[in-house]
Amino acid sequence: MTPEFTITDLARHVRELGERYDIFIHYHNECEHARAFSFSNEIETPFIVSYRTYAIAMHELGHLLGHGQDRGCLSAERGAWTWARNHALMWTAEMQSEMDACQSWYKANRKTEHARWKADRNAFQQALGALASAPPAVIED
Repeated sequence: MTPEFTITDLARHVRELGERYDIFIHYHNECEHARAFSFSNEIETPFIVSYRTYAIAMHELGHLLGHGQDRGCLSAERGAWTWARNHALMWTAEMQSEMDACQSWYKANRKTEHARWKADRNAFQQALGALASAPPAVIED
């Protein structure tokens, strides 16, 4: 039998994972807007008010903690959802439906999303290269 957890329990779980892995979590009210930022170890996710929003938050954590995040858009999505499902306190039909819908959307839009993912990754790598080659800052008293 699957244990029952309250929405408060689920929100606490996400908060505790953020604290354990030093991930800063930005909460907001937009259910369709969630992102993970590996370069700053933070996520943007909806407030956890349902099983669906818990699944979304877990998925975004999965982008930072799961496997396959450097192998392309579809692999990254699969890896993040696999991590979310494996580390969630519970997994409901509503959460599975969210996962299935998101994966279907990414499959249908894979070319544009992969291009966006690749451009974001390349821009980040260029910025890191620029920082690495910049002269050290001099602080004067």
